Amino acid sequence: MLRIMQAASIIVAVYNRLNYLELLLEGYKRQTRTDFEVLIADDGSTDPVGDFIANSKTLFPFPLRHIRQEKTDSFGKVRIVNKAIAKADSDYLIFTDGDCVPHREFIAMHLSERERGRFLIGRAAMLSGKITRHVDKIYINGGRLEGFNPEILFDALFGKTLRYFDHSILIRNDAILKFINKHKPDTLSGRNFSIWRDDLVKINGYDENLSGASG
Repeated sequence: MLRIMQAASIIVAVYNRLNYLELLLEGYKRQTRTDFEVLIADDGSTDPVGDFIANSKTLFPFPLRHIRQEKTDSFGKVRIVNKAIAKADSDYLIFTDGDCVPHREFIAMHLSERERGRFLIGRAAMLSGKITRHVDKIYINGGRLEGFNPEILFDALFGKTLRYFDHSILIRNDAILKFINKHKPDTLSGRNFSIWRDDLVKINGYDENLSGASG
């Protein structure tokens, strides 16, 4: 069966935490772009991730695919992500982790800034356990993780929500973005970056010699 070429393939690295994956996928149902697929790169989860995906595919307005390998003692994320890259249908790849709920313009902004020979780095807001316990499908669909949220702001100032509060703000102004990129650059992180597939293939994908999570 022929697949429709999508504008982007979202590759989500997952190990257990099925409850987080359900919330993440709820975020992708809200995207302003609809021309994408989601590949779940599963490093041997013991949670029933495969059963959930098989039983839920028709609930999502995008192709949802499960790429799984058996768990070993080694750091398997890099291997399963490379397998997902090989199976992706799109020429443009966006990478994230299984505990990251996307802003509704997450895909649109990556696609609007893509450029051959360049990769894009995005940020992620680190929520405290206190805030995370409140996040459910209603919270996400109500847009409470986007825009101004007094609850998150208060926890950022007096609790443990954010390492850097500005990571929780969607910045559209080009001048501000250039200033941040110049004076406060980020390192590449698997939770939010994108690249043309051809450019990633040129460096042979993820380095499978990596022995643990690193920037």
